[in-house]
Amino acid sequence: MAIQRLLKRSGAFTANEREKLDAYFGTSEWFDLLYRRRENLFGEDSTEKVRKAGDVLVGWYRDRLRDAFGYVSEAREVQNTRGAPLYYLIFAGPNRTGARIANHVLKQGARRVA
Repeated sequence: MAIQRLLKRSGAFTANEREKLDAYFGTSEWFDLLYRRRENLFGEDSTEKVRKAGDVLVGWYRDRLRDAFGYVSEAREVQNTRGAPLYYLIFAGPNRTGARIANHVLKQGARRVA
């Protein structure tokens, strides 16, 4: 979730910021996934972050983990005491049974928090 604070609504990044985010994600694909170019009211091109960018980012991250490890659990959002999201717990590994167990454990944790 902390990475989302670095992802500006406008998509206006300096070259240095883009370079650091590319290095963090290991690819520049994140930009086209999270930002759309549109024409604004004045007929000028503008860039804006997609709706539900956090969900899009988590889904993309899980897909990349699946490509690397084979099996991935559902993402479990962990929140602070005020209900604000802090981070996601995600299991990734080469074993289907491990992913099933992780999903079970993460669901149990969700019930206790709720």
